[in-house]
Amino acid sequence: MAGEEIMFVPLGGGDNIGASCYYLKLGRSNILLDCGRGFDGGKFSFSPNFYTLLKFIDSLDCISQVYISHSHLDHVGALPEFLNAAPHCAAYMTQKSLILTAHQFNKNFNKNFNKINKLNNFNDVLINRVTPVSFDQSFKFKFNNYNYAVSFYPAGHIPGAMMTLFEYRDRYKIKNILYTGDYSLRQSALSGGCVLPDANKDIDILIICAVNVLRRERVNYNSLDIIVNKVLRVLKAGRNVYCFAPQLSKGIELLKALNINLPENFRIYIDDAVFNLIKKFEVTEPIINYRNYYIDEEPKDNAPHVTLSANKPRYKDYMLKPVRSRDVFINANFSLHDDFDLTLKFIKQINPKTAVIVHYDGSHKDVSVSVEQELMRDAECRTQFIFAENNQAYYL
Repeated sequence: MAGEEIMFVPLGGGDNIGASCYYLKLGRSNILLDCGRGFDGGKFSFSPNFYTLLKFIDSLDCISQVYISHSHLDHVGALPEFLNAAPHCAAYMTQKSLILTAHQFNKNFNKNFNKINKLNNFNDVLINRVTPVSFDQSFKFKFNNYNYAVSFYPAGHIPGAMMTLFEYRDRYKIKNILYTGDYSLRQSALSGGCVLPDANKDIDILIICAVNVLRRERVNYNSLDIIVNKVLRVLKAGRNVYCFAPQLSKGIELLKALNINLPENFRIYIDDAVFNLIKKFEVTEPIINYRNYYIDEEPKDNAPHVTLSANKPRYKDYMLKPVRSRDVFINANFSLHDDFDLTLKFIKQINPKTAVIVHYDGSHKDVSVSVEQELMRDAECRTQFIFAENNQAYYL
């Protein structure tokens, strides 16, 4: 019946990774799931395709709610420009995500990003336009004869990340729709694994951000341990280490791992971006300890040490030229996403009627083994798969 349809359109972050933003139409309710920026060569350079959205609604202000899964910029980075264009839209994220998002929009944290968005007063916009949510509450929205309820679950991945469950009621039935955002079954140094909805919540539609939905090659996703071991080898060889950890929270994950695993005689110097982020949210156990110093402090002696920074060294050929004469550059880029096998396990646990795959690299789809092919041999799997492509409409 017209008006009761469920439609899904990736505006970005469909068959690519970056600028995650998804239009979800629940009857007469117009919703966005995430609103991120994409990046190329380490610089944020493209937004979701909002022109595609205007094929289905009269203006961006027709979007009534936007739900932000977590505070990584590829999921929240376009929120400033969108809220400016949609003054009546309400935004929702967890309190911790709100704190971390505001930290990223600080002009001192990412100058290139702020230059793109011209964020002169966006922290004020955050306060006025974003409603913090918690994992023990739900909301109900009603539009004419159509309504939905929404509730939130811990997603793991990074502190504050949430999965969003929609219970959409048309005139005849209820459909449960779960959007994962970036999630993880694995625990990390800063957050536990995801918490699934109650077993009595039969999920009809799973919209899953599945970076590793394709098995292309054997990859070691325990790369944080690899980085820590590399740092230790360099220090023991008598050289300093400059660790570049630009992504939100990864610097803190790495600092905690270094504090645990390095011998006591090695010091770690931390820049303001990493240190200030530590102060922005509570963790279950302390991160900073006696061996941690500000980055601008002079080394106490000539002993090898680690510099942990969210900023690249200030020269172009940083991979070839050391920061100081004895520094070795290490890019601390490790994955917080589930690997192929854990992605498979997650989908099997949910066992949805339909799984809509987003946030994956579609360029390898025809030459790779996918979770769909793996689960075709599972007699208990009832799932039909949709590998969503950007700017395409899917009626669910």
